[in-house]
Amino acid sequence: MLTLLTLLRGSSDASDALKSASILQEALGAELLVAHPYEEEDMPAIIVDASFAPIIDRGEPGNPAAHAREIFDTVCAGRPDCRFRSTGMPPAETLRKQSLFADMLVLARDQGLIDSAFSLLKSALVSYRTPTVFLPAQCLEEVPQTVIVSWNGSAPAARAIRAAVPFIKRARRLIVLEHAGCDINRSRLDYFLDVNGIRPADWRNYGNESLTARGRARALLAEASDEGCDLLVMGAYGEPAESFFRFGRATEKIASAAKIPVLFSS
Repeated sequence: MLTLLTLLRGSSDASDALKSASILQEALGAELLVAHPYEEEDMPAIIVDASFAPIIDRGEPGNPAAHAREIFDTVCAGRPDCRFRSTGMPPAETLRKQSLFADMLVLARDQGLIDSAFSLLKSALVSYRTPTVFLPAQCLEEVPQTVIVSWNGSAPAARAIRAAVPFIKRARRLIVLEHAGCDINRSRLDYFLDVNGIRPADWRNYGNESLTARGRARALLAEASDEGCDLLVMGAYGEPAESFFRFGRATEKIASAAKIPVLFSS
C-alpha cells in the first residue's frame, strides 16, 4: 500500500488541510500518516524578572498536540488506514525523518507560516525527492476531476506524471499542455498513458515563445483556470546550476500563485 504523508500544523485552517489530504488519500488508495510537529510558538516563553529568577510563561492554556489529535480524530474518525504521530520535533526534522518511506507528501499553503511552507516544499523536492502536492488555502471538495499536465519532456515532469497516475485514472478529463515552441516527441508519453490504461489526453499549446519563465508560469495558470483544472501536475525544475539551491523562476511562481493543488516532482 502507498503511504501518503501530511504535516498537521497548528494553524486555524489545519482541519481543512487534513480534509483535503484525506480526499487525496482516497484517490491514491493509500495509508495516510498524519505527523504533528511542534512549532516554536508552542514552546513556553522564559522571562527573567528583576531578581533574575526565570519565570515560565505558558501563555494561553491548551495542548497543541492534543488539539492536533482532536482534529485528526474528527476528520479521520477512527479509520484504520489513517495514523497519527506527534513527533516532538520541528517541522523540518519531522519532514526529514517521516518522508523516508513516504510515497507522496501533502503540504498545506499555510497562510500564517507561508515562508516555512515554501521551505518545506523545497526540502521535500530537492533534498528528499518526494513527490509533493502543494495545497491551496481552500479545502478540496472532491477528488480532482480535471487534471492538467505541464509537459516539457524532462525527467522531473515524467516523475510527476508517474506519481499522478492514480489521480489521472480517477479524473474525467486529462489535458497535456506544452509551451508554444517546444518541439517534443509525444509518442513516449502517449505510450506510457496507454500501457497504464489511461485514455488519450487532449494536447494543447499555451503561451508563446517570447515569454519569460515567470510569464510562462502565468500563462500556464491562466490556461489551467480557463479549463477548470482541479489538479496541476508538473516537474519542479530550473537552470541546472540553480536546482541544488532553489527552484527555477517558473516553479517558484506556480508555487506562490496557484489557487489549485499542484503536484510537483523533481
